[in-house]
Amino acid sequence: MNKRILFFSVLLPLSLFGQQTTHRYSFDANIKYYADAFDVELAVPEGMVDLNASAAIRIRKEYRLAFCGGPLLQSEDRECVLMYKSNPLFISENLHKSIGGINNDQAHRNLISSELGTVHGYCDELGGLLSGKTFPFDEYVSAFPEEQAREWFNADSVFVYDLPVDDPYQGIYNHCTGVVITKKGRTGFALKLYFTDEGKKNEKRYLQSLRKTIWYRDTEWKYDRENDKRAIRKHWDGVSE
Repeated sequence: MNKRILFFSVLLPLSLFGQQTTHRYSFDANIKYYADAFDVELAVPEGMVDLNASAAIRIRKEYRLAFCGGPLLQSEDRECVLMYKSNPLFISENLHKSIGGINNDQAHRNLISSELGTVHGYCDELGGLLSGKTFPFDEYVSAFPEEQAREWFNADSVFVYDLPVDDPYQGIYNHCTGVVITKKGRTGFALKLYFTDEGKKNEKRYLQSLRKTIWYRDTEWKYDRENDKRAIRKHWDGVSE
């Protein structure tokens, strides 16, 4: 059995990432895209400003690119930067078959395990689990109670974890908290909150600002690849039909 854990931001098409226009990094464009493609409502968290930009980070200094973020938001006090994963955290049935059996409901655990495993010495720089190592997920990751996950996002699970920073974002954001929001059969959302020293003191307030800014609609949604492609062209690449 292949025990390698892969970064899903690398596994998903980075070549496409290099070709994207700035439309993809507008929060307004993402609101429309996720509503059309995945039946999820998005909103800008209170006290945040859309920078209409993207960012690429590494889990460890000088390691391979691990997380492509877009859209990118900043708190009005500039003590926090909120980064959204550029591609949906979603594994379609076709992609599931092509990547060796990793399914959609395992995607979030693989993403988190590869990030934290690289930081703490369980994985190599590509996110592959080292021989003889087992990543202790529950030791490093906290989960919301089920009732809170439903109340905040109408989600099944919300995972929160600290990522040590050895290469501060923009030289001043030297604390990082990862948040992953999931619902069975639906796309997940991977967020990074970067804090200055002062911002870290108010981490709880910034986390609370996320409440109901991602909301899974109660519908019989089913993934439609052609519908997803149309939503990308219309909202992310700025092509009207």
